[in-house]
Amino acid sequence: MTVGLGTGSTASIAVELLGNKLSENFQITGMPTSIETKRQAEKWGMNLIGIDEMDSIDIAIDGADEVSPSLDLIKGLGGALLREKKVEKKGKGINHNC
Repeated sequence: MTVGLGTGSTASIAVELLGNKLSENFQITGMPTSIETKRQAEKWGMNLIGIDEMDSIDIAIDGADEVSPSLDLIKGLGGALLREKKVEKKGKGINHNC
């Protein structure tokens, strides 16, 4: 499974949870959207690829700074918006955690 790894405090929690689940029977390849996310994923021993190495990924996981009642998202306070958008566009599914 290939997973887009977002940036920020919420995405950091997702990376940690995924890292805790890594085992011989559960492996993922991560596509990090920032240097900080890459460092965190490397600490867990995740296999990583660059944004331009695959045309599509299974899912992208990221956070949002704010969500309206109509589910409009405000993102981008962390400065990785362009990389996050590129990764999310490749995802067959997107999971925004708030």
